Amino acid sequence: MEGLPVELLLNIFEVVANSHRPSIRDIALVNKGFYTIAARFLYYTVRINIQDEERFSNIVHSISPVIIQNIRCLVIEQPNDSECYRLHEEMLGDKLCKLSTYPKHTKPITGNAYFPTTPSPKPGNRSPTPIEANLCLNGINKDPQRSVVHSIASLIEEIPRLQDLIFACPMQLPPSILFAIHAHHRNCRLQLHGFDFRAFRPNRLDPYDLMLASSPCLFDIMTDPTDWVFESELRQYLREVLTDFLSVFAPNLQELTLMYGNSSKKVPLLISSVPWMGFKSLNIVDVPLRTSTTASL
Repeated sequence: MEGLPVELLLNIFEVVANSHRPSIRDIALVNKGFYTIAARFLYYTVRINIQDEERFSNIVHSISPVIIQNIRCLVIEQPNDSECYRLHEEMLGDKLCKLSTYPKHTKPITGNAYFPTTPSPKPGNRSPTPIEANLCLNGINKDPQRSVVHSIASLIEEIPRLQDLIFACPMQLPPSILFAIHAHHRNCRLQLHGFDFRAFRPNRLDPYDLMLASSPCLFDIMTDPTDWVFESELRQYLREVLTDFLSVFAPNLQELTLMYGNSSKKVPLLISSVPWMGFKSLNIVDVPLRTSTTASL
């Protein structure tokens, strides 16, 4: 096999890398020539834990150009000991379970396409909603141009062949990251393990919410249909409405996973609520969910 042309070895190594990842590592150890050819298939997944801005910047700058050239899957996550996760687990309970993966269901979902929401107990405490309003990671991002968010977007722009971006942070995907994906990786599969809409707070339709939900890169969503915000304000949006909305606006969405906690033991869920006016006019009924398989990374 050592005498084969490089072009043929590339095709062989690619098949091996896609079918059995550990074998490509063994092949790379045969000799220097094999390592040089197999190197592009070795660095597929890079997982970065966000803890603080300085440490994150150091991690990003320490990634060698060789690895950046061969990243296929980038995982951005925040440690479970973050303030956001502690608040979430304290209020919803520590028992989170995977309830449903909707593409496996064939029964159509029905429901009116508006989101119920709860008025804040203190209207003056509502969060502002400029584009960069809720992009804060544990108090980071005082300057968007020198923030963690900006570093992530810059890293994404440098990766030439990104196939999957898994964003597992307790926040909505920042616009700068979405713009970087759309500009440089139109075929990248965007997987949001903490999907959120900012428009629930001001009770109005937000343009960025529509842009995110209608992104052709949006592939996988994991979200909690009941969530907590400031001042113990509980916001609840129906899973039927969420699936209706995403079925219409998300053209390439393949999987929606709902995570539930034992919130009913803490505070009763809302019985009646004010409709979210931005979606009141849609009135979508009997929207069949597409069926597909979940891609494995």
